[in-house]
Amino acid sequence: VNFSIVVTVRPTLTASLANPATICSGAAVAAVSPTSNITGTTYTWTLGAITGGVTGAAAQATAQAQFSTGNLSNAGAVNGTVTYNITATNAATCNTVNFSIVVTVRPTLTARLANPATICSGAAVAAVSPTRNIAGTTYTWTLGAITGGVTGAAAQATAQAQFSTGNLSNAGAVYGTVTYKITATNAATCNTVNFSIVVTVRPTLTASLANPATICSGAAVAAVSPTSNIAGTTYTWTLGAITGGVTGAAAQATAQAQFSTGNLSNAGAVDGTVTYNITATNAATCNTVNFSIVVTVRPTLTASLANPATICSGAAVAAVSPTSNIAGTTYTWTLGAITGGVTGAAAQATAQAQFSTGNLSNAGAVDGTVTYNITATNAATCNTVNFSIVVTVR
Repeated sequence: VNFSIVVTVRPTLTASLANPATICSGAAVAAVSPTSNITGTTYTWTLGAITGGVTGAAAQATAQAQFSTGNLSNAGAVNGTVTYNITATNAATCNTVNFSIVVTVRPTLTARLANPATICSGAAVAAVSPTRNIAGTTYTWTLGAITGGVTGAAAQATAQAQFSTGNLSNAGAVYGTVTYKITATNAATCNTVNFSIVVTVRPTLTASLANPATICSGAAVAAVSPTSNIAGTTYTWTLGAITGGVTGAAAQATAQAQFSTGNLSNAGAVDGTVTYNITATNAATCNTVNFSIVVTVRPTLTASLANPATICSGAAVAAVSPTSNIAGTTYTWTLGAITGGVTGAAAQATAQAQFSTGNLSNAGAVDGTVTYNITATNAATCNTVNFSIVVTVR
């Protein structure tokens, strides 16, 4: 008897899947079909090693026609990985195939920078590294709002390892600011980070004071406010050169809101001066301003004349110069008491360089007198001097 049988041999299953391309944090591996030699192969998987703190990975116990992942996140500073141990099965075969793939997840970039300390006008923010979670991060920046008239700010389109500014100047009267809009990037990540910082720039102090009007001996310069671009500026001063023997000048070491002097006296014969070296300061600025003013003090006029020698009746007192400390002093006079019947005396209302009388006559029996009340004046001084002399006529 001859007969035949057929032996059926199931095929051997083969299956594989290449590692997918690196994904960004927060992304997923889209459904992909492993390579298999038999149609209808299905896949389950378990989790293997996870590195870099990747989260979101899950096993799959239900047979799937394709491999995929949920969203995988990496909050670390380096690439993280998830190993998936995949089992391929097919009802048409007797064997299963086990293989693994590794999904690499890029980290999420974080970066920030605190506002730098307030800088002085004309200074710069030195190079500083923002805080970031991934080495090799670089930064570019554009300009946002600028207040207070700050100048010198510039954008930076070329990636830099640190943030810095050029010299920033503020010629205004209040603090100025520059907002820098910074973008952080890193080739190891998929995201960029945008943040802003504000650089505050102090103003530059300016201050000045014109020389005050010339004052009289014994007077003071009343409190006066120098010109300053910033409210709240205060002033101290030291003494410089003093000429003409002026006395009463004093330095001021305690900050004052205004400049003033005490009473200044000049006992000399010409104008005297006091130079005040003033320093202006303001807590809102970094600089101080030094300037000088000169206070001019007129001298005090002195003048006198001794009683002339007794004259004969019919004679005159010849022109004589009173003693004065200042050249150019002139004199006027009025008549005071006249005794003994002296005649010929006259007042003088027109300023004269010397004192003199006309002829004075005495028809009496005793010496007579004329009192002259003299006023001395000089344009270089503030005061006048009044004195009297008595002319005796025989």
